[in-house]
Amino acid sequence: MADAEPSAATPREIQILETPEDIQARREQVLGRYAQFKDATKAKRQKLEDARRFMYFKRDADELESWIHEKLQTASDESYRDPTNLQVCVLNDSSKHAFSSMMTSTCMCCPVFKWCEYTTFAL
Repeated sequence: MADAEPSAATPREIQILETPEDIQARREQVLGRYAQFKDATKAKRQKLEDARRFMYFKRDADELESWIHEKLQTASDESYRDPTNLQVCVLNDSSKHAFSSMMTSTCMCCPVFKWCEYTTFAL
């Protein structure tokens, strides 16, 4: 049979610490490795936090972009020129109030249309 190659996970030879200087040197070595480990985990945590913030930003930007495209499509629609579209809102006073409320609430929810707060939609 062929000899098996030693794996990378073979245990290291245990060092016997006989003097206080050996113990102190080993202690400093362990503390140094622990400090390196803490620094590495801190850097990894920061990278993960940055990635999380970027993903939230990207999600919000994509939502805003789709909202803008939707509003641009609505703004470029020329159905407002058709008088039958406005006649539905003019039928009675309650529909006038509903139209005015709808326009005000739509405009106030979007910071792009803040000017609508000061605009009165009356028919």
